[in-house]
Amino acid sequence: MFSHSQIKAVTHMGGPCLVAAAPGSGKTTVITGRTAYLIKEQGVSPSKILVITFTKAAAKEMEERFIKQEGETLGVTFSTFHAIFFQVLRWAYHYTAADIIKEEERRRLIRECIGRMELEVEDEERMVEDILLEIGLVKNQYIPIQEYEPACVSREEFCEIYETYQNYLYQNRKLDFDDMQVYCYELFLERKDILNMWQNRFEYIMIDEFQDINPLQYRIIKMLAAPHKNLFVVGDDDQSIYKFRGATIENILSFENQYDDSVVIRLEQNYRSTSVILDAANAVIKNNKGRKGKTLWTQQEGGDKITLRLLTDERDEGRYVADEILNGVAIGKKLSDYAILYRTNAQSSSIERALVYNAVPYKVIGGHRFYDRKEVKDILAYLSVIANPSDTV
Repeated sequence: MFSHSQIKAVTHMGGPCLVAAAPGSGKTTVITGRTAYLIKEQGVSPSKILVITFTKAAAKEMEERFIKQEGETLGVTFSTFHAIFFQVLRWAYHYTAADIIKEEERRRLIRECIGRMELEVEDEERMVEDILLEIGLVKNQYIPIQEYEPACVSREEFCEIYETYQNYLYQNRKLDFDDMQVYCYELFLERKDILNMWQNRFEYIMIDEFQDINPLQYRIIKMLAAPHKNLFVVGDDDQSIYKFRGATIENILSFENQYDDSVVIRLEQNYRSTSVILDAANAVIKNNKGRKGKTLWTQQEGGDKITLRLLTDERDEGRYVADEILNGVAIGKKLSDYAILYRTNAQSSSIERALVYNAVPYKVIGGHRFYDRKEVKDILAYLSVIANPSDTV
């Protein structure tokens, strides 16, 4: 059963449409539902439909939801941005997966630049990370390198590193993930015939997590959608957290100005959480500046109160988490009843230490356990040798 707002989104036939979707409001259901509606009710060829999301996992989940709903994909393309851009480049330039530079190769190249230039470094790995992040920003925002003001090194140093990095890619016929969108954009600018071919290939374009799109991705998508203007985007301006990767909330805020004939639909009903949680969320997000404005609501009244704890440091936090789990297990709860969410991978170590110390079994989803990480295992190996020189392993 669809709500009134969901029905309006699912049955939107043509023209630009922005769906401002609150968390837990059924946006995936809307996208898969609209895909089926276009095919079954409007006679749109499945091969003309492109559904884009940000990660391979999200694209796979979207595809699996559609298959569960319809029995098969019917020929609809479910893809990430990088996958569809690479498909274009593979067709035009015959790139293969082997031409994509490996992450460790990128890092090695930047480390060599830092060493050759004799830059003063406190934390080399952190600097490598920062430089690669800023190289990505230059490409994602399509900024001329001479106009970019880096934060990690001086402009002259950054330009030298950037040019060395790009020359290496060019000489070895390699590209990184950010190059995929740069090359695709430049290809469409220079070859209108190729652009026209891909425009005809995809007449209906749907984008999930629109708040995370970067300026260059948006330019390419607007080019693809230009003839038919059947651009259907779903996003939440209150969940825009990837500015450091080049994403900009302006894409959502300016959508109606970009398309005068656009339709805006708000999905405000949450099907996942209780009113206690949503009241707290509304109290936080109402303070956001520059937002479309929406109020989350649910039919699930009440719910457990939110517990807030102010703790001294990360060790204290780890101990608190472990104690909460142990106290719950003591009164009959199962370990599988608990999930621990953290903002960045770096925050997991103190929590994992506390869990290990208290013999609480756990597994990390979407990453490595702290003690299974390569650099941590190396350090532990050195410590083992110091503690026991006879430990030949």
